[in-house]
Amino acid sequence: MQMDAWLGSRIALAERARLIHAQPGARGYDLTLRALAMGERLGLPVVYEYDPAHVLLPEPGQPAWPPDSEMAMRRGRQALRCLGAAAAIVVRTPAQKRSLRGVGIDAAKVFVVGPRGDCEAAYAHAVSAD
Repeated sequence: MQMDAWLGSRIALAERARLIHAQPGARGYDLTLRALAMGERLGLPVVYEYDPAHVLLPEPGQPAWPPDSEMAMRRGRQALRCLGAAAAIVVRTPAQKRSLRGVGIDAAKVFVVGPRGDCEAAYAHAVSAD
């Protein structure tokens, strides 16, 4: 992970990035961990593209790890740390936004982008929060 963040930081510097957009990754937060490390190193805000299908905080009715399992608790805490650390979060549906608000994420930094994924409002929020 350190090598990914280091190489990504070099690219972000070369491209003069103003923010880092993190897609969900396999666990939902693994790419965000790298993005947060890069953002901290470079002083750039991170926009987290949250997808409950990949994270342990599913929408109601979706299957998940048993809530009392050690793995569920560890992964859930990690996902919440990433959500809390991101400057902005993009989701596809209002239900996903409500789900995040229900676990204590500030609704002001969560943006519903719909199926087309127009992230401009989230980007503007992330850059202005920096």
